[in-house]
Amino acid sequence: MDQLTQQLRELVRNEGVATATKRVLHYGLVRTPLQLLPVDRLPPWAVHYGYAARSLVSRHSSDADPLRLVQVEPTAIEYTHTTGHPTPPTRFGRVVGGEWDRNRVPTATHYVYRSVRRRYETGVSWEETALYEEHVRRISDGDPQRGPQTIEELEKECSDLDDLLATIEAEGYKSQRQLLQERPTDTRTSNNDTFHPVLNEVAVNIGRNGELIKRGSGTHRLAVARALSLEAIPVLVRTRHANWQAIRDEIRAAGTPTDLGPQTRQYLTHPDLADIIPDQWIQ
Repeated sequence: MDQLTQQLRELVRNEGVATATKRVLHYGLVRTPLQLLPVDRLPPWAVHYGYAARSLVSRHSSDADPLRLVQVEPTAIEYTHTTGHPTPPTRFGRVVGGEWDRNRVPTATHYVYRSVRRRYETGVSWEETALYEEHVRRISDGDPQRGPQTIEELEKECSDLDDLLATIEAEGYKSQRQLLQERPTDTRTSNNDTFHPVLNEVAVNIGRNGELIKRGSGTHRLAVARALSLEAIPVLVRTRHANWQAIRDEIRAAGTPTDLGPQTRQYLTHPDLADIIPDQWIQ
């Protein structure tokens, strides 16, 4: 209860009473009942249809398929959102303006990514990494947030990370949809971040200038993919900045590349635009 009280105080301090109340009510009336239902056993097409239908009726949705997998080079996800105000959005398919995309740090400097790379490249023990130190600090301070609650849980997380590294290195990177077909029970059990496994891909937001900013599920998988220097992994886009959506809109309305402004033309090879740019435009 003390932890929940502390989190509520942080929410009120960062977002104000009105927004905090709205989010708490949404969690209690919507999120919690959904977690009690076996929604993780819905067929992937049903989840896809539901999100697509929501995008069609929302005034703040992108034209993009909300659950389309975008192939992205791991190092192209240059930024990771940080906590604080303004809170970065998380909803799939949403278009949001404002300054939320400024709330970020370079991914290469984030303690998880630094730690996984160091572990993989030099073989140091987890106890010598920033990841381990950070979680020990949080546990000692009584503020573990969503991470390990005890040292035993931290040790297991580190062991699981070793297993994940070994598996991806040996078998290659697989999407959650592939894993759901191959190992449905394990894939559902390991999904701690979303309602359904097909939503549990590495997730990003897209900033005003097309920046890929890590947000939501898949932090460990992205860290492993970067450490292994993989060429591409599938990601899901959660929210697009309104300025970036304007670029998508301009491209959709254009008949040829010459109809585009010079700023827009520089983005023709951006992975988020592959669904709307004809192949001949970039040949």
